[in-house]
Amino acid sequence: YDRYLPNKHFMDVIDLYNKPGARVEIISESNSFESLDEFREKGYIVNLDEDLGEIWRTFISADVVILSRSDFSMIPAVCAMGQVVYTPFWHPPIRGWERVSKDIMIETDAETQRLREERC
Repeated sequence: YDRYLPNKHFMDVIDLYNKPGARVEIISESNSFESLDEFREKGYIVNLDEDLGEIWRTFISADVVILSRSDFSMIPAVCAMGQVVYTPFWHPPIRGWERVSKDIMIETDAETQRLREERC
């Protein structure tokens, strides 16, 4: 698995799970492969380089947590009180987690390849 997930992946998954009036928070690092402006333009809160404790509190208390392909997101997701949406990678999901659809994963893989060809 490629650890990187393009913004399009998260936008597609957010579109599936987002409810009207919901608060959407993106947690990332300031050193990102793609600009995070498209999340801001949709009115989402973008948290960059936040304190670890604050990040975990956000994960644990969220109604929906959309995981990236990282150990970092797996750990607080285990304690999450809300729904967890799992993107396949080297760690298996925990029972009860919802898996991102194959259709979205096909689009994600194509977008990842496009970005790799365009930017690398």
